[in-house]
Amino acid sequence: QIKLYESGDQRVMKSLEGLKRLATEMKDSLLRGRVDRLGPLLEEDWELKKQLDSRVSNPFLERISKTARAYGATGGKILGAGGGGYFLFYCDPENRQRLEKALRKAGCLLERFSFEPDGLQTWRVGETGVVS
Repeated sequence: QIKLYESGDQRVMKSLEGLKRLATEMKDSLLRGRVDRLGPLLEEDWELKKQLDSRVSNPFLERISKTARAYGATGGKILGAGGGGYFLFYCDPENRQRLEKALRKAGCLLERFSFEPDGLQTWRVGETGVVS
């Protein structure tokens, strides 16, 4: 991806511009409490990310994404890199249990998360195991 960016590959440049725009739109949606807009924005982000490199996705991830949309997700995208990470989906609350059941059946492990109102927080654990 870096080489394609450095060479000015137009497909990559257009995708990166779109990803930047979407980050701003997602932030705006969250700040305005419009979480219902996240699904389509996540989906658009996922489609742009796949245009950066054919190895971003694979048949398993495509099947999971298709399953999620069929069971109520309005969009989703991969978080993380290098063969690890999470798929993040958004759905309306009334579809959540149905979506979770379908994803478990498809072989997914589900993790809960929440938004942190104070932003990212980190801790250091010293040699004694004390958090500072």
